[in-house]
Amino acid sequence: MVRILPFFIFIVKHQSLKAITHYEGFQPTDLTIQYFWIVVENFSFEDQKKLLRFITGTDRIPATGISGLNLKITRSVRSSLDSNPTNNNRRRRHLSNQLGSMAFNERLPESHTCFNQLILSDFSSVQSLDQKLRLAINESQGFGLN
Repeated sequence: MVRILPFFIFIVKHQSLKAITHYEGFQPTDLTIQYFWIVVENFSFEDQKKLLRFITGTDRIPATGISGLNLKITRSVRSSLDSNPTNNNRRRRHLSNQLGSMAFNERLPESHTCFNQLILSDFSSVQSLDQKLRLAINESQGFGLN
């Protein structure tokens, strides 16, 4: 029971998590961010644990509380390059060559667990984000902190 209780707080208070989340390259009102929180709200208990593990390396809330997470959601550089017409074309071509021919939008989410950072590209729908996020949290492996 003690082990489950801290995560239960995450489920009940995901609005608290939303309140302490910082954004880089996104605004809280951007569609992708709104889609993200809709998806998280509809996740099962197990999927929420997997998401937390995907972003932080552990499926538990820190002993200091939810504010100790310092969660950050960052727009993928590839997405911001694609959606910003003022970027230098030469720079875009250079990065495109380095990154290959993968589409800029709707890429799989990435994370940096050392920084509690989730990296998202732009998504066109809740369903698309849900599908890619579920794939990422279910099929990824990293450095777990148990």
